[in-house]
Amino acid sequence: MFKNLTRYGVVVSLFLGSTLLVGKFCFGQSQVLGKISGVITDSSGAVVPGAKITATNKDTGQTSNTTTNDSGYYVVLNLPAGTYDVGAEKEGFERCVSAGVHLDPAGAVQLTCTMTVGKTTEVVTVSAEAQTVQTEEARVARVISDTQIQNIPVNGRNFATLLALQPGVVQEFSFNNFESMDLFATQGTHVNGMRGDANNLLIEGAPSTRTRANGAMVAAPSIDAISEINIVTTGYMPEYSRGAGGQLILQMRSGTEAYHGGAYEFVRNNVFAANNWLNNFGYNFGGPVLPRSSEKKLFFFWSQEWSRIRTTGTTVATVPTALMRQGNLSESCAVLAAANADPTMRPQPGPPCPIVPSYLAGQDGLTFVQPPPQGQSDLRSINCALSGGSGPGCFPNETIPQDLWSSNGMAFVQMMAPPTNSSLGSNFIMEIPSPSNERKETI
Repeated sequence: MFKNLTRYGVVVSLFLGSTLLVGKFCFGQSQVLGKISGVITDSSGAVVPGAKITATNKDTGQTSNTTTNDSGYYVVLNLPAGTYDVGAEKEGFERCVSAGVHLDPAGAVQLTCTMTVGKTTEVVTVSAEAQTVQTEEARVARVISDTQIQNIPVNGRNFATLLALQPGVVQEFSFNNFESMDLFATQGTHVNGMRGDANNLLIEGAPSTRTRANGAMVAAPSIDAISEINIVTTGYMPEYSRGAGGQLILQMRSGTEAYHGGAYEFVRNNVFAANNWLNNFGYNFGGPVLPRSSEKKLFFFWSQEWSRIRTTGTTVATVPTALMRQGNLSESCAVLAAANADPTMRPQPGPPCPIVPSYLAGQDGLTFVQPPPQGQSDLRSINCALSGGSGPGCFPNETIPQDLWSSNGMAFVQMMAPPTNSSLGSNFIMEIPSPSNERKETI
């Protein structure tokens, strides 16, 4: 019993340790973390130095602290996206709180709070208003909110289709088209006229773009695991490297102080007269790792999603005919002969009629004819076609004897699909299923 408990403790310790380590690296990325700054003044307009500033994440309860400098200015850095209550307090003043401050991924919010003389136990609460003009930085960024992500129907449930909602973004496919399901959808997205492979996709601050040609996105998450998408289009600082196009910043959902989750299934089937067969289903769940702790500082979020896509494509090809599988190439020889029946005309191209190669000279009574000098037309195949395989350097009756066949070549030909029509060119046409099964996991 003790041995089993020890193993359980080791497993839990490893899980918690890896979670902390992952969390440390995830939230250590400046590209997705934001800041809240501003100036604290008193009722006369004078700045208040030394005021304690506390930014509290309303979802997790986690706090970040700083103090105002001699100019009354403060800045709280490295904040994950979310909703915050920002409080300012100092001895001799009433506590001032800006409630419901929304911070976007890699965003910057400026708050100015006026403190009045009074007891610190008294609180003046101000409801934060949405910031309409970005005054902190020169960059231009636009956010796709969690409300848009959750409520807008997305064909194929790929977040890339939502990028077209922003001004200055043009995609090679129409909005909500099934083509956006492709991993190259971000390459088909052009920001401010830039090439699609100039985009840089960041998931929690980590580049998630294929390094080969910088085209496809790598490890695209489930749309239900995304909190917000921030598109930085221009004027960004050097921390955004690798790409001169749009910086596509994905902020993932996280656990909060309360457990929350959901399950879903989206079905599109030919029974419903759907164009494509698609079944997409999954679930997500998040909350505190230690539910009974008085201070919940460690959270988790887990998401799984499955996709079952059934499509077909028309395959057009040329495959060997029944006679060709027996070594008889008289069909292609007849086509070549018909094209060159008039000796006064220039040689016309066509399917080849077999001629004896040099390495078979002398075998089974076959003869080899030297090719013409360079620059002159090679009429050996045409002559064999016109003579019905009776001329020098030709296979008799336009047929290759079976004792000269390559065993590997014969096996390969027999494995090829039989023709579906009698045409010599593109004689194979068939609708071939192309199933795709995918599973996405996010922790």
